[in-house]
Amino acid sequence: MLEMKPWGNGKEYPKVFAVGESDLILHLRSGNAKALRAFLSKEPQWLTYWYHGDSLLHMAAENDYPDVLAVLVELGLDVNTQCQKVPWGALETSVQRGYLSSARWLLEHGAKTTYEYRGLTFCCGTLWSVASGNFEMVKLLVEHGAPVDILVDDPPRGLLTEAIGGGYTEIADYLRSKGALTDEEIKRRAKGATKPRKSKK
Repeated sequence: MLEMKPWGNGKEYPKVFAVGESDLILHLRSGNAKALRAFLSKEPQWLTYWYHGDSLLHMAAENDYPDVLAVLVELGLDVNTQCQKVPWGALETSVQRGYLSSARWLLEHGAKTTYEYRGLTFCCGTLWSVASGNFEMVKLLVEHGAPVDILVDDPPRGLLTEAIGGGYTEIADYLRSKGALTDEEIKRRAKGATKPRKSKK
């Protein structure tokens, strides 16, 4: 895994940097994997470049170009490279933008579906996908290991309750078929309850 380092020292960047940065970002945003490979093979130091706290992998995930992601990982970036300020990887970026192709590529190449941050479990956009009704993204994440029976994100919420509350019946049925629990069921399980509550007469 490459060691990611911020560039610059707070002073104005030299002209050679500005030109290189312009070429690099152009290749990333246009999805030109061939040009990107040639650029980074000649100037490998740019693999450690950060742009407003994001790695090149995060920048590539802002567009649906799996070929660009493949070049970056092949040349040395870890598929789970985290942002500088928060611990989520490029998968979170692809998921929140609804990019199925990029999300699928990242998952098939080892991207993690959860991470721990400040004592909480975050689920790389699964909750967001449920809340936005993106059934295909929800299925993709769950099929690649995203948990369905725990509370995630901040404040902690459950996927099934989110789907029910949003009126997404198809997603709710799918999650239940995969073992999802409602928020109340998850909390009861955590307290050691093993039997369902009896309804009051």
